[in-house]
Amino acid sequence: METKTFLALLLLVIVGCGCSKKETPPQEDCGCNSPTVWTIKESLEEEISYANNQNTYYPNTFWIGKGFHFFIVCNEDIFPQKIRDLKYKEEGTTIKVKIQGEVKTLCKKWIHPAIYSYNHITLTKIEVL
Repeated sequence: METKTFLALLLLVIVGCGCSKKETPPQEDCGCNSPTVWTIKESLEEEISYANNQNTYYPNTFWIGKGFHFFIVCNEDIFPQKIRDLKYKEEGTTIKVKIQGEVKTLCKKWIHPAIYSYNHITLTKIEVL
């Protein structure tokens, strides 16, 4: 009798412990939904273009940058029409802009010289110059 009681109590404890908390979904560690790595608070003057070349690592996306640091835009819905129209222009066409936003880590990384850097960005502000 004691063994049956013990097993019944043990079963209740195991079942009860398994249902005690709601599981929270794991947070992504890269990509547009990942935590912010740093924030661009002051307006940064850059150039934006549209990469429709299938040879790039992130084709069919908007890229911001010139020189050594490049951002791949997460939220195109913030763009005015003039920037959206870059999709239909010749590849390499750029528009000068001022940006602010939250910088994120890329998921799909590639080997490149150390002087270059690439990140995602969720824009909080963009202004055509």
